[in-house]
Amino acid sequence: MIGFAAKLLGTILGSDLYILLAGILAAASIYNVLRLASQVGEEVKMCKKDPNKRFAEDLAKRLNKWYNFFTTMITIFPLLGMLGTVKSLIELNLASEQIAELQSHFFDALTSTAWGIIFAIAFKVVNSAFEYQVICQIEAAQRILDEKAKSDDEISS
Repeated sequence: MIGFAAKLLGTILGSDLYILLAGILAAASIYNVLRLASQVGEEVKMCKKDPNKRFAEDLAKRLNKWYNFFTTMITIFPLLGMLGTVKSLIELNLASEQIAELQSHFFDALTSTAWGIIFAIAFKVVNSAFEYQVICQIEAAQRILDEKAKSDDEISS
């Protein structure tokens, strides 16, 4: 098991670097989601205290956009792993007499799949820790925006 982990870790800065970069991008999106969810929560609290306060609609839209981006990234990781697998298998030179080259490409194919699965599982677990909070903030923001739109319609009528 240690040999597997050591070999796998050796590829993340090499042939599987693109998956690491996607992981960093997903982690940055988590930061943005949590930061925006906190800001939306504060806006919701202030609007509940003062119904005349204008709600920051752009803030709620950004939260929704970043959260959608993050959840999409989770589903992309296995696809990135499969892409690496296909790339490595295409690069196989089956006519080659060099078994070491064949083993290297086959190993690269498997590690990209492994990294894709590992990142997908890790970020899915992370998502489960804050998904409810973010969805509640998005729904609370939407309720306030719907109430504001309804009261604006009544005033203009």
